[in-house]
Amino acid sequence: MFKKTIEYADKVIVPDEEVKKNLSNYISQNRIEVINYGVDFSMYRKYKYEADENNYDIIYAGSALERKGVKYLLEAIPSIKKQFPVKLHLLSNGYKIEEYKKISKDLDIAENVVFHGILERDKYLKLLSNSRLLCLPTLSEGYSWTILDALCLGVPVVTTTECRCNELFENGDIGFRVKPGDSDVLSDVILKLFSDFELCKKFSENSLKKREEFDYEKIIPKYIELYEKYI
Repeated sequence: MFKKTIEYADKVIVPDEEVKKNLSNYISQNRIEVINYGVDFSMYRKYKYEADENNYDIIYAGSALERKGVKYLLEAIPSIKKQFPVKLHLLSNGYKIEEYKKISKDLDIAENVVFHGILERDKYLKLLSNSRLLCLPTLSEGYSWTILDALCLGVPVVTTTECRCNELFENGDIGFRVKPGDSDVLSDVILKLFSDFELCKKFSENSLKKREEFDYEKIIPKYIELYEKYI
């Protein structure tokens, strides 16, 4: 059904080149139009990256599912804890929460992990903007709106190569992408960001420059032009 649907389409709109590459297995590339997702900057304007060199807070925002790789982030905390008073904020719900609590207790990091559940958007953005970094240790991920939130606030990002967000990292790094399922690698890059606040500020500046590409005011006219051409 999917194949038949796109075969009849004059144009197929995708958010990035990676999706375009995948769809080109079904239809010609000249029928695929890349238009980034857009964001409403009014949601972000009252917040900014507030972390300082003494801030060692990490945010994870997402579902409590196996494929999200949170277990590896939790397993990275003990080695980080040895050097910094780390605080991991889990904004999450799902069937893995009780397991995460048990892991935290078993690793003796319960005092370093805060379980928030799902926050209202304003509270979430405030907490995110007041954290040193966002970590999404995913084992499998499509386009990540969570990373786009961090980018729009100027919050450095740690994620994996399984997060399909290549274009968010192009033209100016916004953080680190590491191999999935490796707590040692996660702890290494988090320690690097905790040890080098100038690097955090660089990633933050790159993010704030890049976010202009996702402004609704630039994205909407592209849709309108395409619709007027084919409808």
